[in-house]
Amino acid sequence: MRNGKKANQLPAAENQPRTRAAMKRASLGDVSNTRATVKRGPLGDVTNTILGNPDFPNKKTKASNVSSKYETTSRSQSVKFSKICKNIGSNTNSILQSESSTSSLYWEKSQLNSSMLSVQSPTGVDELHKEEVRDEESIESRIKHLKMKENNNKIIDYIKNTNTTLKPYMRRTLVDWLVDVVDDMDLCLETLYMGVNLMDQSLCRFTVEEPMFQLLGSSAMLLAAKFQEMKRHAPTVEDFILISDETYSKKEFVAMEKRIVDALNYEINIVTPFHFLEHFLAISKANEKQTAFVNYLSELMMVEYQFVTYCPSIKAASCVNLARQTLHQRNKEIWPSELELHTGYKSCDLEEVVRKLHAVHSEAHYLGVKAVKEKYSKPEKHAASTVMALRASQLSF
Repeated sequence: MRNGKKANQLPAAENQPRTRAAMKRASLGDVSNTRATVKRGPLGDVTNTILGNPDFPNKKTKASNVSSKYETTSRSQSVKFSKICKNIGSNTNSILQSESSTSSLYWEKSQLNSSMLSVQSPTGVDELHKEEVRDEESIESRIKHLKMKENNNKIIDYIKNTNTTLKPYMRRTLVDWLVDVVDDMDLCLETLYMGVNLMDQSLCRFTVEEPMFQLLGSSAMLLAAKFQEMKRHAPTVEDFILISDETYSKKEFVAMEKRIVDALNYEINIVTPFHFLEHFLAISKANEKQTAFVNYLSELMMVEYQFVTYCPSIKAASCVNLARQTLHQRNKEIWPSELELHTGYKSCDLEEVVRKLHAVHSEAHYLGVKAVKEKYSKPEKHAASTVMALRASQLSF
């Protein structure tokens, strides 16, 4: 419990409403070795059972209307995420460094030290050959620039260094919950990758106690949404307060946002695997099914802590490599010379990461990544999470 709030016992699963519109998100659900029989609840207690049967507004509801949607539904009863840390103080006072009364921090792109180089795609070229050459040159220049930048913000093994009280399964639970949040708010994939990256970068730079872990993840995703969803309807701090079942106050969200940007020296737009994936998929000439499966593998990788120290380019290349092996088509090379040239990796260079990712793909059903699997089980995602994993002996490099 946090701030004296008592955890309420959940009603029986069979009595819960089954429709998405009739239910409301609570706090992060549990991590365990058992499978939930109902839809996984938002972030709550991390103990030995997956809890919760809440849900979200319709996926097509714009984020700006999320608050009013929540107000019309009953509050879900859930166990607070911070209950796992009942013997550890929340240390909230160390976070409340700002006395600002503003509801959130709104950062203009001009105020942030953007590290990305924007290269415009060729337009107005009549000759197809010239256009293809310029497209290839554009992709090549972008990849080269991204590779120069990706080593500037390497992620360390922060669970062994700066945040020893955290555990890999706690991060898995939180990131899986954030995948669910982004999907239900209809935010773009780049927001998800940036939010998780901001959380990991922050954990490399300062210590966060367990009761504040969900606050860090939520604040990082809120900050990413403000940066990436500027032309859409970005969620507000009030939306994240409701999504986290009012576990944290507006003042705490503002203070954590400030702590993140200060720690990163306002360098928010850091290279992630997403930036490489869109180029590698273009070079691979991937169709929609292949693209969906690569994205599924990449999000499985994102959830697992064992991959955080690898650089973004090798993570992206490994996802494309394993996807091409799993969905292999006759008369097509697994790793053609074009991919080797543009990614900068031979197939054998990727073996370590690909084998680890293959193991995660094979065991995904037992890892508690329910949100990722549900997201990619939908027809519009080509049921990517239902693709059978290869046998380990079938992998080739």
